Amino acid sequence: MITVEILIPAMDISCDFSLDEDAQISALIEEAAALVCLRERWPIPKHTEHLELYDKEHSRKLERSSSLYESGVQPGQQLILC
Repeated sequence: MITVEILIPAMDISCDFSLDEDAQISALIEEAAALVCLRERWPIPKHTEHLELYDKEHSRKLERSSSLYESGVQPGQQLILC
């Protein structure tokens, strides 16, 4: 498990998440979107293909087919979901 901060600029939200660093990023995007929607009491999105996860520090998009570990994401790092 790795703890990261996920920023969602469109909603002005940031959340700390403990995520499986070996899980596919596409699954992590779905999980993060669902958890944020539950927290904010919004409908959970059925489709998340339009969402992307970005590494804020290195200004790069994380590939949906890779993992946080494969992408070099470190504990405490800030990621952007948009």
